[in-house]
Amino acid sequence: MHVNSVTYWFFGITNDSEKQLLKKIIQTTDQAFFKWAIDKIVRWRNTNKPMNTIKIHGDVDKILPAKQADYIINGGGHFMIVNKASEISEILNKIPS
Repeated sequence: MHVNSVTYWFFGITNDSEKQLLKKIIQTTDQAFFKWAIDKIVRWRNTNKPMNTIKIHGDVDKILPAKQADYIINGGGHFMIVNKASEISEILNKIPS
């Protein structure tokens, strides 16, 4: 897969270090796995939420738009696990084990 400004926009990339990380991730991802994963995401029609799970989602994720979530990260895109990690950690640390 070729990485360009559209790729960065879809993933919510905000700076050069994130661009480099995403580029490395995409370049080192097995293409067969990548195609399999995209197919499964596109066809997934889950209607049941498993017990003892939470959904944390970004409000600006362009790849998987938020529908229902337990927690919404403002300004969170698909790469929010990197650029919103502290906010995600705060939520996870408040959840009783």
